Amino acid sequence: MPSGIHASRAHPGIIRPADASCPPCHHPENQAHGQYRPHPDVFIRLALEPHPYPGADFVWLRRNPDGGGSALLKLAKGAKLPLHQHPGTEQVFVTAGKLKVGEHVLNKGDHLFIDAHVPHTVEALQATVYLTLSETDGVELLEPGQTG
Repeated sequence: MPSGIHASRAHPGIIRPADASCPPCHHPENQAHGQYRPHPDVFIRLALEPHPYPGADFVWLRRNPDGGGSALLKLAKGAKLPLHQHPGTEQVFVTAGKLKVGEHVLNKGDHLFIDAHVPHTVEALQATVYLTLSETDGVELLEPGQTG
């Protein structure tokens, strides 16, 4: 594993929708257990904005006063973000789909921590929605083979 990137798999205790065709569940069996199982498309209903790269949509959820923040990205299958790096740390949490970040393949529920100045690409292996948390503002696009 390249230095500066740390992956973790979905925790077995994460609640996942039992039936993808089910709307946000308020079924008695879920209420009895105190569980809430959101529909897999619940996040996609936000007002996403087109990203400069084909097949990618983006929305800021929160901007930090000192820069960075949290954002939601929706990528169509095959959509790619070019080689880039950030001046601060970045975290990625996949809420739906399958995503490749650098050499790491992430599935729904997986988390990835990326140190500052670590070059990486992003590719949606399936239609994907993911949350990204950035420590600071900024992204630097890199040429293929460039290490920053």
